[in-house]
Amino acid sequence: MKSEYAKVFLYAYPWLDALSDAMAQSAENKALLSYRAMCSAEEAASGVVREYAMQAAVGEVAVQMERIVQSMDDEEKYLLEYKYFRRGDRLAGGRRVTFPYSSRTYFRKQEALAAKVARLLEDLGWSDRRFAAVFGQFSPFMKILRALREGKERMVWERRKRGGVAFTGKARAHSAKARPENRQPPRAAEARGAEKGD
Repeated sequence: MKSEYAKVFLYAYPWLDALSDAMAQSAENKALLSYRAMCSAEEAASGVVREYAMQAAVGEVAVQMERIVQSMDDEEKYLLEYKYFRRGDRLAGGRRVTFPYSSRTYFRKQEALAAKVARLLEDLGWSDRRFAAVFGQFSPFMKILRALREGKERMVWERRKRGGVAFTGKARAHSAKARPENRQPPRAAEARGAEKGD
């Protein structure tokens, strides 16, 4: 996938709001305690400004990702939840996830969904270059990016297969004209026990 930053944003999505709040609090604390800084007042002020700017950027991504996720249909939301978000309260209880189609279809759907998110982010002005310029020194996002580039995403998927994910081998028909309210997420006969990953 060309736009790796889209996957970074997807993996980070569940904790973006909390991260933004923590960064705002950190910047405020630094500003209040700047008189104790060992550097000059100008350097201390610049550091606080940079932290507030980064917090604003993370907050912007949080708002944009929330809008993108909420624009998805039920099946797309479930696929995103299963692969990227892993919030237990959004997945059915139990140890086994069963998708109503083949593993090949599952991977095609996930790749198409990641590409769709990337296109929506591009429409909002994001690109690999802008991501590098804004977040190139932001360790939470760069750790995710490094993991993707080192192939660890696939390793997580292998662990999840051992943890209990199944495919029926049958594709569920979804008409392109089907109304969103008639679309159902893939039935998860027990989703909670699978480990994090694809």
